[in-house]
Amino acid sequence: MSDFTNKLNKFKLYYVPPKTVVEKDIQKEEAYDKYTKAVSMTLAVPLFLQGYQITLINKPGMSSTFNRISKLKWLSVLGATGLGLYHLFELDKRLTYLNRIYPEKTEYQKNLSREAVLHKLRGEQQGKKQFTAQETQIYKKMYSLGSNPSAKATKSYIPVDFKPDDE
Repeated sequence: MSDFTNKLNKFKLYYVPPKTVVEKDIQKEEAYDKYTKAVSMTLAVPLFLQGYQITLINKPGMSSTFNRISKLKWLSVLGATGLGLYHLFELDKRLTYLNRIYPEKTEYQKNLSREAVLHKLRGEQQGKKQFTAQETQIYKKMYSLGSNPSAKATKSYIPVDFKPDDE
């Protein structure tokens, strides 16, 4: 009994209750939703500028404005890309932090690993199927090319009533 009580503290240290696994999934989904919202907001500015630039097409008096909007649009695309990368790195930091706090796999990861193992086992079972001699003969008949038909056609057949045109 004393051995068990000594190991009990270690079990408490490494035990992760199922509730925290669900919390980890929820927090990861929230972090990803926050990331997608931030990136979509940063890309809204170039989209607005593109729409405004389209309205300036074929207006000769607005050519200087068209050029300025074009340059501003490209600058905003570069800025949005930079901010998108910043938010991507922040998302990566957040997910790494969550993985360190909750070292247990998420339910999705558990399901994926289970499915991968089952798929591998199914593949091994399918690969181990042996054909009987009768099945082998049937498959040979189905997939054989048969005899070469052009080999039999070496003798040309000329009908008896054939008359050449040049006579």
